[in-house]
Amino acid sequence: MWKASSAIVALASLAACGPSYAPPEEAKTIATRHSAEIISYEDVTIRAAFQSGSAIAEIERADCTLTYRGASTRFSAPHRVRIPIHDGPQADLRVECEAEIGPAAVKSARVIKPSVPARSKDSPEQRIYPDRLAVTFR
Repeated sequence: MWKASSAIVALASLAACGPSYAPPEEAKTIATRHSAEIISYEDVTIRAAFQSGSAIAEIERADCTLTYRGASTRFSAPHRVRIPIHDGPQADLRVECEAEIGPAAVKSARVIKPSVPARSKDSPEQRIYPDRLAVTFR
């Protein structure tokens, strides 16, 4: 719970400071190697930020890889991605990003667990993943 609330605080801080870089209009559909039926999609906006102490600032560009159900998709953050939601158990998302901060290339990663363990065609609509997330460099 603490990690989720700190991620929400980071997103709120990110929204309140500095310029906000716009992701592309069209979402990039994430690859998957899962054989279960895709029952819906969720769009997630992924941003990258640098944090120093309590200050946080969005990074204009970070090269990222999202790994989901055995497949990887590359993109530059900020980016809007479309996650396929399969019938049955849901899977973690792993986002790894690299950015030039000062004279160095730095890496950061984040794992996002599904909010509900499983979903079926008959279950009520409920988001599995947050609609926004930030990968934070420290």
